[in-house]
Amino acid sequence: MESVNFKPQSDFADKAQKAFEEEKEKLATIIPNADIQHIGSTSIPNAITKGDLDLQVRIEGIDFQEAIEKLKKLYDINQPENWTENYASFKDGKRDMSIGIQLTVKGSDDDRLFQEQQKLLSNNPDVLKEYNEMKLSFEGKDIREYRAARHKFFETLKAKGLLA
Repeated sequence: MESVNFKPQSDFADKAQKAFEEEKEKLATIIPNADIQHIGSTSIPNAITKGDLDLQVRIEGIDFQEAIEKLKKLYDINQPENWTENYASFKDGKRDMSIGIQLTVKGSDDDRLFQEQQKLLSNNPDVLKEYNEMKLSFEGKDIREYRAARHKFFETLKAKGLLA
């Protein structure tokens, strides 16, 4: 069982920002038209995080398959069961700070969801507090159970009309 542990975002802020800048530069050379953003809990002040870096690589639909092939050369495929015609994910866990790459087609539902989640958690302290509390309830527990709870958390926000 792989367990999950959380710490304050502030413990990782400088390290995450440096890693983001390095990855962004690397990604911009292979996918020059991409909009590359630092997303996830390491980018949100007062968040609780696993301490990994998440990036969203936003591209036009016409470039999606080519971007997948380029990313496969640099990163491991991540959770292929979640891939759609507008979303693919990659990871690099061989570094000091694990990296997750979320490739999305601009304007797609997958793209908007990442953007909305980021905005909601960054701008709504009550939702962020609830999210942090949910995370802490999985401290030291199975990461698969945490991921299922995280999915349910965001589905509940959708049901409340806070996410599209």
